[in-house]
Amino acid sequence: MVSIAFFTKVAETLRATLPRMCQTTLVETSCNRTRINPRGKKFLFRPVTKGEVLKVISSLKRSKSPGLDNIPPGTVIDAALEITQPLLHILNLSLSTSKVPSEWKVARCVPIFKGGDTKNLDNYRPISVLPAFSKILERVVHFQLYEYLENNKLLSPYQFGFRKNRSTASAVIHLTDTIRKNMDIGKLTGALFIDLRKAFDTVDHQSLTSKLLCYGIENTELKWIEDYLSNRSQIVSFEGEKSREEKIMFGVPQGSILGPLLFLIHVNDLHQQIQKSNLIMYADDTVLLFSDKSEAEIEKAINHDAKMLHNWLCSNGLGRSCIK
Repeated sequence: MVSIAFFTKVAETLRATLPRMCQTTLVETSCNRTRINPRGKKFLFRPVTKGEVLKVISSLKRSKSPGLDNIPPGTVIDAALEITQPLLHILNLSLSTSKVPSEWKVARCVPIFKGGDTKNLDNYRPISVLPAFSKILERVVHFQLYEYLENNKLLSPYQFGFRKNRSTASAVIHLTDTIRKNMDIGKLTGALFIDLRKAFDTVDHQSLTSKLLCYGIENTELKWIEDYLSNRSQIVSFEGEKSREEKIMFGVPQGSILGPLLFLIHVNDLHQQIQKSNLIMYADDTVLLFSDKSEAEIEKAINHDAKMLHNWLCSNGLGRSCIK
């Protein structure tokens, strides 16, 4: 059986290495509210409607595996008309009371092999399979929060991950266009590629929730997200065997609907630390670019911003990175 300790303690193991790796002066972990949200916008939940619930249910994929409740998404889809009204009550009660049903916060963790040595557990990606009803709740919250962030232009323009009309292709095109345009005027371009290890698993909840205040997410809405992140647990399911249930103290759940958006918020202020280089981000992948006719100036600028980026990563609990 795949060791439960590996997947539940991965964040603690990685974070334990940070004091040794991060020997620089750390930057302030909280974001600059004036720069992030200059107009002082505030996010407020609005009541979910019956039509929205039906739309979310219809968007569920029948092929997806059920969570620990063993209720397949197809069953929820087929029973949509019968369950919509009581489900609507539960959803709106959750938003108004800032409480997420505890059963919806227990994930079935499925380790997916990525490549390499099959005996090395680090070569498995833990995917959280959550109950279909949890996904419905997350989807309605995601829709409202994402709409708020985009309409008020609160997300970094350098972020291409998990956003509408943006993709890996968009990021690559932006990268190649930057290089080509500078080539046309006789400039060289240097690039530094940063690949964060287990970034989603190592997000510090306290750091994330403190940042949410910068985006006008307060009161009931903030308490809901805090409850969503707290008291989560998982059971590892592998080759027909299940582990005991273990608490998850860090991270946003992979395989969830809301987790990726919360991660974007967590890293959204990273660009404020970059002073000389161009920046391209796709979720936890980051590229620093600098163009000049002098190789020495390129090296100087990228090294400067790499140090700033390193400080930010360390102070935000993401300091274990692979720089290429």
